[in-house]
Amino acid sequence: MIDLYAAPTTNGLRVKITLEECGLDYTLHRVNMADKEHKSEEFLKLNPLGQTPVLIDQDTPAGPLTICQSMAILFYLCEKAGKFIPTDAAKRARFWEPVMHAATEIGPGYGTIPFITRWEQENDHAKEMFQQRYRTHMEHIDNILSNQKYYAGEEITLADFAAFGIITRGKSTYPEMSEGYANIDRWHDELISRPGVERGLDFGD
Repeated sequence: MIDLYAAPTTNGLRVKITLEECGLDYTLHRVNMADKEHKSEEFLKLNPLGQTPVLIDQDTPAGPLTICQSMAILFYLCEKAGKFIPTDAAKRARFWEPVMHAATEIGPGYGTIPFITRWEQENDHAKEMFQQRYRTHMEHIDNILSNQKYYAGEEITLADFAAFGIITRGKSTYPEMSEGYANIDRWHDELISRPGVERGLDFGD
C-alpha cells in the first residue's frame, strides 16, 4: 500500500494525478497547511523540511520507502508502473528538457508570486517581474504545443503531469497570467478530461 501525505498544492496535484494515472492503489492523508500540520512534530518525522508531498511505499522488498520531493515521487511512481517515461532513446532525450523545465523553471517561478503578494509591504516590481517570467514560460510552452500534441512529443508522459499541476492552479489563481495561450488551453482541456486527472484533482474539498 502507498500512503500519500499531501495538500492540493501544485506539487501535491502532480503527485496525486500521477498516482491515479498509473493506476496505483494509495491512501490519501490530506495535510492542512493552513493549520500548519506540515510543521507538526508528527509530520516532521516524515519530512524534516516540513514540506509536502510525502509518499511512503509500504510494500518494497527492503521495507517501507519514504520519498519527499515531488519530481522524485513522479519518477518513482512511473517506473513502478512502467508508464509515462519514454523507452526510445530519442524520445527519452526530448523528454528530459520539458521535465526539467517544469521542475526548475515553471514551478519555482509560479511559487514565488503568492509569497511576494503576501509580503507586508508588497513589492510591485518583484511581483511584476515574476509574473512576466511566468508569462514567458507560458509562451514557451504554448509554442511547443503548437507543433506537437503533448509537452514532450506525441505521447503523454510524466512531463505533462509535472507541468499540469502548476498550469491548472495558475489558471484558477492568476487567470490574467494564463489567458491568450490557445495551444495550452487545448492541451489543458484534453488532460482535465482524463478520468485519472479528474480523480487526481479531487482532494475532497
